[in-house]
Amino acid sequence: MRERPITFTVEGTLPPAINASLRMHWAKRRELAMQFAWLMKASITKEDINILKAWRDLGHKLHISMQVYTQQLYDSDNLVSIGKIPLDAMKSMQWIKDDGPKFVKFDATEKLGAKRVIFTIRPLEGDK
Repeated sequence: MRERPITFTVEGTLPPAINASLRMHWAKRRELAMQFAWLMKASITKEDINILKAWRDLGHKLHISMQVYTQQLYDSDNLVSIGKIPLDAMKSMQWIKDDGPKFVKFDATEKLGAKRVIFTIRPLEGDK
């Protein structure tokens, strides 16, 4: 199995957190989700997408980490909610089988800085 994780960065924007998402019209929320999915796809190599799909097909449970850089720190529920759009995008683009706990261990951390999200994905050892 590949030693190093897959890492890619989406620069300049963040998916909306739950509080902002609940206040916006569903069509706007859908548009933002689609835009972020395109940015994710543009930020990752074709080789890494193929590796993700191989891990998916082999049934590996994946550890997906998001390191969020933002101008303001979030409370913990809003920080974790930022992962909804990217996880849904990974599922719809068929990079992962599902985003439920049987297939994904997810976590998010944050730091102050220019808006960006760094994704790190690796298979969990012994989880198949």
